[in-house]
Amino acid sequence: LKKPFLRDRFEGTGGLEGPIEWAGTIKSRVFGRVWNLAGSPIDPANNIYCYADPLRRLQSFTTVRDKGAATANLNVLDWQGSAAATLTALQDADAPDGGGIACPSIACIKWWTRPAGDLTADIMGENAGGYVETTARIVERVVASAGGPAFAAGTVTNAAAVRPAAIGLVANDESTTIAQIMDELLGNVSLLWVLTPLGDIDIREWAWG
Repeated sequence: LKKPFLRDRFEGTGGLEGPIEWAGTIKSRVFGRVWNLAGSPIDPANNIYCYADPLRRLQSFTTVRDKGAATANLNVLDWQGSAAATLTALQDADAPDGGGIACPSIACIKWWTRPAGDLTADIMGENAGGYVETTARIVERVVASAGGPAFAAGTVTNAAAVRPAAIGLVANDESTTIAQIMDELLGNVSLLWVLTPLGDIDIREWAWG
């Protein structure tokens, strides 16, 4: 839990590994509901922008804005059998005028022209194993994706029930540890975590008495 959460990096070899100037940069990850996240031009020649690790599927893009102006013309490109084939299909597709093509399976959007400003999106994050958006479920997903310890029986279900609001996490700092993410997310909703004598993680409410 004291190890950095993010480990995967872009190779800078083109395609979904990004342009040469991206070589060695960390791949960000998105969980839950995130608003107004700016994309980065992973394929500038085709006006394709990336919002997270393109090899980790997102649930959906719900709104896309060019310099703050939301588009009503947003088509969706489904998974094409592989990440490479999906990118090729996105590159070949024609984006509608004044809008774009959302491709959540590779965390990318193709815009109809060069954006006037930041191309931002409201996102429902990663859905491997099922989409989640409560604090406890996102914490559970972060720990599990890094091979961390198990959670005590019932603790995640109980925490999700007492703190049911939707939240979002954008992980983009390569030095942030799993424990730091847990502290921040749980602390923001007056929850905490402890390791039990058995090595499980127990989530508890802050209480005074």
